[in-house]
Amino acid sequence: MESTEIQLFSDTFDVNQLTSQETRENLYLSINQLDVNKLSDLEIRQSFNGIRVALGVFIRKFVELEGEIKDIKFSQIAYEAKMERLFLKSRSEIQELKQELNQMKSADKQMEKVVQVAKLLKDNNYAPVAIKSMMKGITSESLLPAQSLPDDFEERLDWATKNGFRWNKNNRAPSKMKKQVELLESWEMEFHKARGLEAELLLSKDYVIKIGKGGPPGALLAIESILGYQLQERKTLSVFNCYQKAIKLLEDKLTNERYTTQVITTTTNFSSLVFDLFGDIDRYTYEKIVSGLNRLPTPYTEKSLLAQIKIYFSVDLIPRFINLEDITNPLTLLPKLQGNTYDKDLLEIINKNLKEQ
Repeated sequence: MESTEIQLFSDTFDVNQLTSQETRENLYLSINQLDVNKLSDLEIRQSFNGIRVALGVFIRKFVELEGEIKDIKFSQIAYEAKMERLFLKSRSEIQELKQELNQMKSADKQMEKVVQVAKLLKDNNYAPVAIKSMMKGITSESLLPAQSLPDDFEERLDWATKNGFRWNKNNRAPSKMKKQVELLESWEMEFHKARGLEAELLLSKDYVIKIGKGGPPGALLAIESILGYQLQERKTLSVFNCYQKAIKLLEDKLTNERYTTQVITTTTNFSSLVFDLFGDIDRYTYEKIVSGLNRLPTPYTEKSLLAQIKIYFSVDLIPRFINLEDITNPLTLLPKLQGNTYDKDLLEIINKNLKEQ
């Protein structure tokens, strides 16, 4: 039977127990007590062989732990997405209960009116017909307010559809308005979760997919903001295929930056424009925006600058002229920014800066 013991310095250790806490502590003590100057050549070679085996054991253990951590991250994002969907569902149910309560209150008020009318028309031949008509209105709920969609629903739906949103496999909208709002809000939440990921996680396709159907579109926009331009493939490929293409482009960009010193050559000073739009922002975001704007073909136009600026919008980066206290749900803001709602305000700032160039 092959021995599982190795000699490390003055002690012998069991390879199978090498990564246990007790063995690690003993190994640490052995290393600290070691006097290299007193070792013979033979002892040094023996110690090297032991260290080589031990290093291999620790590397394998590290790989195992790394895999377990990755699995935990994937599970965590899946649970987060599930909890968010449950939150949306519970909020929707609470809203529905409030509507039912209002309907009951409304029905009670109508019933009081029926009683009052009945008393007033007690001796009138028209009384039975009038009361029957009023009761029919209450039982058919014709007197109750109809369920309606949010005012900005169509605008948000149009933006989400352009970014890959689909109701289901057949892309058929549910008949219930409540279900439509629930599905759109869930997609929006997933989109913004992926939009805020760091570059390392944006490259993990499995991680992004686990976020939900809104994950790949959000990750695609996040990568485009790092690259500084929108993929031309958006015109021909699906959003998911564009995201896969974007992963490769981002990997190439990060690899090039790792081995080269990036020098930002500024042909036009966009500092004033960035400040007028966003105020004081961190250096990395500032340089990313300025670098992206300088990549645009000259002469610069308000249309090209507007399209480029819209790439960088996120929940964490919005124009300074927008008062967040007036926004009830920040997730509904991005469709308006990337749509046409704020174009007038944005173009006013852009044109002012173009005239000053």
